[in-house]
Amino acid sequence: MLEGFIINRKLSFLCAGQVLCALKNGAKNVTEIIEETGLGQANVSKHLKILTQAGIVQRQPQGVSVYYQIIARSQPYQKDDFVR
Repeated sequence: MLEGFIINRKLSFLCAGQVLCALKNGAKNVTEIIEETGLGQANVSKHLKILTQAGIVQRQPQGVSVYYQIIARSQPYQKDDFVR
């Protein structure tokens, strides 16, 4: 049981990392992130919500789309920034 939980947490962390890598060169919408990462829409949306709530990513509505970008920080992000 615990092993399954740990594997799921590691996979979740990897997916969040993929989303962040997709955003490293600037703001993108969900469709662009899906195309770049190959992750499903529900997975991308879930991780964007977590990253936004953690203060790592910000949402920017533009017309009918919402763009996401990494929030600049003076200190590097830590693993604990992604774990809730």
